[in-house]
Amino acid sequence: MESIDNIKYNPKLSIEQNAKLNGLSGDSGKERIRYYIRANGIDRRQAKKVEIVNAIRKYLKKHPDATKLGASKDLPYGINTIRNYWDIAQTDGEVEQNPNKARKRERLAQEQERRRIEFLDSLPIEYIKEYLIHRESSISIAPTKIDQIVEATSTGQCKALILDFDKTLFNTSFGTEAREDKNWDKVYTYIPQFELYDGWREVLKWCKENNVKVAIVSGAKTELINRTLEYHNVEVDAVVGYQLYQQKPSRRLVNQALKKLGGVLRKNVISIGDHILDKQMSKNGRVRFVGAIWDNEHPEHVEELKKGQTISSPKEVIELLKEMELTELPTNNYNVVKYNERTSKSQSPYYGEIAYNDSYVYFYQGVSLSNWSTSVPAIPYDGHKFNSSEALFMYLKCKGFGSEKIAEKIVEADNDDSLQGNAKFDAVKQLGRKAKFNKAIYFEKREEWMYIALNAKYEADEEFRKTLMDERYKGKTFVEAADADDIWGIGTYITDEVMAFNEDVWMGTNLLGKTLTRVRDEHL
Repeated sequence: MESIDNIKYNPKLSIEQNAKLNGLSGDSGKERIRYYIRANGIDRRQAKKVEIVNAIRKYLKKHPDATKLGASKDLPYGINTIRNYWDIAQTDGEVEQNPNKARKRERLAQEQERRRIEFLDSLPIEYIKEYLIHRESSISIAPTKIDQIVEATSTGQCKALILDFDKTLFNTSFGTEAREDKNWDKVYTYIPQFELYDGWREVLKWCKENNVKVAIVSGAKTELINRTLEYHNVEVDAVVGYQLYQQKPSRRLVNQALKKLGGVLRKNVISIGDHILDKQMSKNGRVRFVGAIWDNEHPEHVEELKKGQTISSPKEVIELLKEMELTELPTNNYNVVKYNERTSKSQSPYYGEIAYNDSYVYFYQGVSLSNWSTSVPAIPYDGHKFNSSEALFMYLKCKGFGSEKIAEKIVEADNDDSLQGNAKFDAVKQLGRKAKFNKAIYFEKREEWMYIALNAKYEADEEFRKTLMDERYKGKTFVEAADADDIWGIGTYITDEVMAFNEDVWMGTNLLGKTLTRVRDEHL
């Protein structure tokens, strides 16, 4: 099979047709063509536009007096398509390249820059100086991650409250029926009847005077929360309202609140709510939870809440905050080991590096600890050979879901020599996502599948085994510093700040790192 550099590509053909042109078949063949398109920066939509414009221009040279209707009859394009490109076809101008996407990217970039400037303006000059010093260290700080870094390193720590909205902060019993019907215009008319529970105004005043930050995290609509706060003259530092794809008990709601508050360690947070989902969310987000039972309409919730700490009045919150010891930021010393030199501009700033301190071993891509590293020799399992633990994990996942055919395709793609580098990992991952997903099975079995994959890798891969058992890492917890993965990784890149402040500022659960640690410890 030809290497990717020898692909013959025809922009007029479909993905499948291009695969056939190159003698490729199946999903792996189409994925190879897609990878070629991505790797070469080809915009198929743009190419199609250019093709249409050139066809119209060629037609107009032969038929200078032609009409749009006449062109649509003679050319293989509908009248609306002809109308869209008629004017540009009559000029020598270039076809605009995805104007909507370009404008969207521009707006996003402007918004990110605005937020960055706004955030930097809020920082003390001492932190700016500290940041500039760290920037010169052997591990550079990714500029796009400055907001996450500041979250962990803001000068001076403080305590914080995360509060539920309904039945914790406000009695919002009025207008319940209208809320269920999503009749928001009517719901907003009930805001004057909402009642701030007795004691909260004193608590919030005390928090402001004592540098305690306050965030609301609720399943209520953000606009409803903000309108209520404004009407009743209640000030808080951050609001995280209803989100379609992130709802209680997701830990990401806690992460969002901490990110908005800035400079708050999880150990310095108390979360208060009246619902068992509030309790579970706090547990998932690794913050202390206290149950509010002063106006709870659900006896089963009260019973569950009473298994932990509860309060019967908002006035008790001040004493809770006074009693809580403030955790300060630790100092940090770390070492860096370079395993692979950077080979591509597209790789992460920390490609091929492992950084470690007294407690943790941080890694990303370019080292054998990563699932996206090729094992030599291949990993034998279930009568097959897998080139990576990622491929084996995806295979186990598909088998666990009963998607036998997709599991076979993963083996096929993983052993397709025409797919090189990340193209193979991408193909395997995409196939794994095609399995019939079962949430219950996945959450029950995912860590077991990863353990099996890594244990098999340990037996086969000498480089992986040597790195995992390195004497320098003995007794330390492995951490995948992947900024795009807050399940298997910690949701941020490696920085000396993140390393120093450990789990208090991680945005993810580090399941891969924990499983690696388990495999290491069992083979000591």
